[in-house]
Amino acid sequence: MTATCKICGSTALRVAYEGPIRLGRFGTLSPEPHAVRQCEQCGVQALPPIMGDLSEYYEGAQYREEVNAGAAAADYYRLHDAEQARNVGLTGTARFRGKVVMDVGCGAGSFLDAVQGYAGKVVAIEPSGEFQEELRHKGFETFSYPQDAHATWAGKVDVAVCFSVIEHVEDPVGFLRSIRALLAPGGACLLTTPNAGDLLVAALPGAYPSFFYRKVHLWYFDRMSLQRAFSEAGFSACEVAGHHRFGLGNFLLWLREQRPSGQASLAAITPAMDAVWKSELERTFACDYLFATAIA
Repeated sequence: MTATCKICGSTALRVAYEGPIRLGRFGTLSPEPHAVRQCEQCGVQALPPIMGDLSEYYEGAQYREEVNAGAAAADYYRLHDAEQARNVGLTGTARFRGKVVMDVGCGAGSFLDAVQGYAGKVVAIEPSGEFQEELRHKGFETFSYPQDAHATWAGKVDVAVCFSVIEHVEDPVGFLRSIRALLAPGGACLLTTPNAGDLLVAALPGAYPSFFYRKVHLWYFDRMSLQRAFSEAGFSACEVAGHHRFGLGNFLLWLREQRPSGQASLAAITPAMDAVWKSELERTFACDYLFATAIA
């Protein structure tokens, strides 16, 4: 059977990458090569799932353990609490004031913790049983998947946020449709995902792709393919902005050492240099992340 793109339906697919992929933390590579195929019509890249049953994988502890994150709520807070300043910086807070806010794939709820004082009501969507227990303990109304909330919240959610989740799902357009069904007329979905156009993919083709492409990420969007996915899901409008999380030092250290260094930098790099670096990558969409604002 001819393979088709799940975003636009095209059969014009080519191999964008073939080789080992990251199985978990840095240095854990698949022993066999995997092929990432790119749609020549909409530009999205896809990796066939190798985790078996996705719901079982994400509802249990296996995913968190494989990425060395830990499956307990305390582990989640340790790793993700600091990220919420960045997420709130992207979304702002004004749009949440007095509104129904839903976080899709919320983990243990760090973002909802940060915005619940602004929101009129917060709703948590999270498949992990361990995290669901924590979310309910905090008093959040909790569902495993967006479709599970339809009976209660269809057409009533003002803002849905979804940070670093769409790349994990098997059917991105269906996933977005399930979120759109929850939104009130004119409601917004705010979503982040890694950028397939990340400069390091092209700048370091011998080392970076085997780190960038990973077992748990089935989809790799650029700006155009992400907008196409929202359009196919029935959203009336979608704006995508670039966002770059790392400084120039991380890029230079990758080139020199061929490994991630997080926010590590070099003594000669000034804050002004970092600011220009990030701004230009975001302007040209060579950044490492995308931030979409879509209207139902």
